[in-house]
Amino acid sequence: MATMTAAQWNAERHKRQHFEALAALGWLTIPPGADEVDAVKAAQAALGVTADGKLGDGTIAALRAKHGAAQNLCGLPAPHGYAEIRRVYGDPQETRGAGGRLTVSAAWRGANIATATLHNGQRFPCHKAVAVEFVTVFALACKLSGYNPRCAGVFVPRCINWLPENDPSIHTFAVAFDVNPSENGRGNANSALHKNRLFVAIFEVCGWHWGGDFKTPDAMHFQRCTGA
Repeated sequence: MATMTAAQWNAERHKRQHFEALAALGWLTIPPGADEVDAVKAAQAALGVTADGKLGDGTIAALRAKHGAAQNLCGLPAPHGYAEIRRVYGDPQETRGAGGRLTVSAAWRGANIATATLHNGQRFPCHKAVAVEFVTVFALACKLSGYNPRCAGVFVPRCINWLPENDPSIHTFAVAFDVNPSENGRGNANSALHKNRLFVAIFEVCGWHWGGDFKTPDAMHFQRCTGA
């Protein structure tokens, strides 16, 4: 048997984690006497997509489209790159201040920022487009994974890493959040979230992207976009 490369092993691990997340959400079931491939094929046939038994992005997106509305998912595809992020979430027309701080326009803030209240009572300003989804998925991820972190920093207008020469952080758009920074800090490849991957996978199948997979791991970070 050929030995898998690290990339192949990681890809298989992600598929397994995503299957577990979809099963925990109730979006996939394994019929009696069937295996995971059979379960995926059955779901694909019901969705009208190619029934190849492979749990790829297209199948996950189709499952999210079918089941997401019942669990208050917003239905938005994750925008890629700053131009698309500004098109989908609006342009904050940010201005730069000292220490990497940014100031967003009052008009954008008034039109796009709402208060999200998590199941643990924490309240955060968050983009209206994803606020209900954020609250719903956070509660589901905690319940289904058994990992119950505190949340931090949803809407924080600033440059990446607070460095004035950097691009705006996605926190500027209020579509990113951090959890338990003390145990999931930037550069930590052995974080609590690396050990609680069902929490991560639930967010991923619901359309969010995890910073633990960044080139420099940022395990505390989740965002509702890519390419930035």
